[in-house]
Amino acid sequence: MLLLSNKNKNISKFFIYFTVFIFISKYYISTINIDILALNIINKTLMIIYYVYLFFSILIINYNKKEIFLISFLFLLMVVFRTPFSKDIFMIVTSFILIKRLKRKSYFKLICYTLLMYSILHIILYILNILPDKTLIEYEINGKVNIRKSLGFLSVNAFPLLMFFLYIGNTLRTKVFSKSNFIIILLIFIVVAFTKTRTIVLVIIIMNIIYFILKITNLKNNIIKFVLKINYFLFGLLTMYIGLTYKLNGILFLIDNILSYRLRFWKNMFSIMDSIDYLKGHDIYSLAKKMHNPIDNSYIYSIFGIGILFFLVYSILYYKLLEIMIEEKKYKEITVVTIFIVYSFVENIYFYAIFNPTFLYMIDYFITDKKGKENEGDFNNNTNL
Repeated sequence: MLLLSNKNKNISKFFIYFTVFIFISKYYISTINIDILALNIINKTLMIIYYVYLFFSILIINYNKKEIFLISFLFLLMVVFRTPFSKDIFMIVTSFILIKRLKRKSYFKLICYTLLMYSILHIILYILNILPDKTLIEYEINGKVNIRKSLGFLSVNAFPLLMFFLYIGNTLRTKVFSKSNFIIILLIFIVVAFTKTRTIVLVIIIMNIIYFILKITNLKNNIIKFVLKINYFLFGLLTMYIGLTYKLNGILFLIDNILSYRLRFWKNMFSIMDSIDYLKGHDIYSLAKKMHNPIDNSYIYSIFGIGILFFLVYSILYYKLLEIMIEEKKYKEITVVTIFIVYSFVENIYFYAIFNPTFLYMIDYFITDKKGKENEGDFNNNTNL
């Protein structure tokens, strides 16, 4: 390994900032209404760039032995198994091994600025009609017709979701009840007026309620603490229960209509469960495409796409993470990782790792040399970036 000079530190900062930029760019480009062939070419180009500069980062950044072993092991796993899951895990872990060297506020500020940049760029392209609109017409039980606009995205839910990620990033760099967050909420309501996305509004309300409850109870209630620790596992079990027992009547049918028929889509996925390899996972996106079945639930992806073994292991890791965070009374951070659990029940967003800080916190607590302490930037002997 090369010792870091001031020049190398600047190069290393570029590597880390570019990591964040690539992953946010990859996410944004995959959501906009452009030609599929062009989308695939851009995504593959971004990934090739990432792999090349990840290789060069080994010569620049002072990785510890644990990190080198983990990167090597995951690379071998990706080469041997060649599954979407093994590639995703490699990219998530290697990117966060780099990102953890940033101060937390610097990282979340970078996310906010990049998302804000893409939001402004998107609005300009939409106004110029470079990104065409998609209109979705929905009929409710009471006969009401909803006309929903995508505002230049592939899905009507994409723009509100992008604004949600902006809200999360801003929350973690400032406060839950900051002035900038109120401005973002106002922008979300403007977007929702066109997209008619009720879920995002409900999720933000639930998030603030969770934060309020945690502050009021001071995390002394044992029942609340236990539920927080096992909520990933609980939502997975609830998804399985609904998928196996759903019928076109009763309370689940009423909930299904409120949730835009998501529950019956879960039922469809569980109906072919015999053909799924639970241990190593399945290419669930190709399967869903053949069935014309959207995957609007992260737990279906976790159980079927990655495998039941991963779901169980991750549930244990999540339990241990929350145990540490509860002990340290990280109210804001606990609120954010919990709202990702809740939102992932109705949207497949949990493994958008660049926006979900849960993975970053796991790297901090379980992989770094500072186990049990929040990593505020440990670049080259605690030199903060």
